[in-house]
Amino acid sequence: MTTNEAFEQMINTRGIFRILGLTKGTVGKMRSDMRAGLNNISLDKKIAHLQKAGYIIKQEMKWAEKGNTQHE
Repeated sequence: MTTNEAFEQMINTRGIFRILGLTKGTVGKMRSDMRAGLNNISLDKKIAHLQKAGYIIKQEMKWAEKGNTQHE
């Protein structure tokens, strides 16, 4: 699953605010923003929250310069 899919699943887990150390209101705002299609949480913050909730990264992201077709 993608980072956004995992974040949405995690943020909709009952009681997740306790695990993340956030208030109910903060998590509620995150939920409503996700439902509204707003992407105002940085990727780094999403990853940090996911890791705190016990999720692991199965595959690191790989980047290549545009036009560079060489593979590792």
